Amino acid sequence: MNYSESPEIGADDIYELIATGGLYVDLRVALFANPDQVRVFPNAEIAEAFSHLKPTTRPILKVNTISLEMGSKMLLYENVWMVVRKNAEGLVLHSDKAQEQIKLTFEKFDELLKAGFIKAFEKEPPNDLELQASNILSSVSDKDFKKANEIYKKILPFINGDTEKISEISDRTNRYYIKKYKEAEELCGFGYLGLMPKKRPGNRKRKISEEIAALMTEIIQTNYETLKNKTKKNAYGELILSCKEKGLHPPSYKTFLKEIKNRDTHEQVEKKGGK
Repeated sequence: MNYSESPEIGADDIYELIATGGLYVDLRVALFANPDQVRVFPNAEIAEAFSHLKPTTRPILKVNTISLEMGSKMLLYENVWMVVRKNAEGLVLHSDKAQEQIKLTFEKFDELLKAGFIKAFEKEPPNDLELQASNILSSVSDKDFKKANEIYKKILPFINGDTEKISEISDRTNRYYIKKYKEAEELCGFGYLGLMPKKRPGNRKRKISEEIAALMTEIIQTNYETLKNKTKKNAYGELILSCKEKGLHPPSYKTFLKEIKNRDTHEQVEKKGGK
C-alpha cells in the first residue's frame, strides 16, 4: 500500500485492517518481522493471483507495429521519420536528421513497406515487466481473479510439463487457455496475464454493486459528513465492519476516497461545521 496516497493511514491501521479481514497477508510467504518482504492484498483471491505471476524464462517476442497517426515514427531506409500530416491523399513525413519533409501516397507507402524499406521504429523494452503486469492486474475484478485462478490450476500440469497429467487436459476450453497463456508469455513475459478476460469497449458501468454503492453513501453521510468530524479512515473502518456484517466484500480504500471526492464538496464542508 502506498502511504503517500493515503496519508491518514498508519502501520497500526494496516494491522487492524488485516486483523478484521479488510486486507490480506499470506504469512506463509513472509512474516511481519520482515516488513519489507510482506505484500499486502485486498483479499486472498488477489494474493493467489499474484503468486501465479511468474516471469517466463523464454525469450519475449518483440512486436512492433507501424502507426500512421500524427506524431508516430517509422524507419524509412534505416532513418527515423515522423508523421507530421495525414490526409486522404497520403502522408507527410519529417526527418530531423535530414532536415526535410517528403510526401508519400498510400500506394507508395504500401510499395515501400512490402519491399522492406519501411520498418517499425523499435522502442526501448520496458525495464520493469512485473510493475507493468501489476498495473494491468490492478483493474481486474475479484470475480475475474477467481476465474483466472481456477483456469491456472487446471492448466498447471501442462505448464509444469507433467506428462502424466497432460492427457487430462483435452477439452477445447483448456486448450484455448493454454494457447492464451503461451502467447502472453511470448508477448509480455507473464503467461498468467493471458488468462485475464478482455475488457469490452464502451463498458463504463460502475465496478461495484448497487448495494455496496448505497452502503458507502450511507456511511459517508452518517460517519463522515457530520459535526463529529470523524476522519475518512474512521469512516472506512465503519464501512468494512458493515460489509462484513452483511456478507459483502468491502471496496478498496481508494474507491471509498473517490466516492467521497465525487460528492458535493460545499455540502460536505457545511455538514462538518465548516464555513
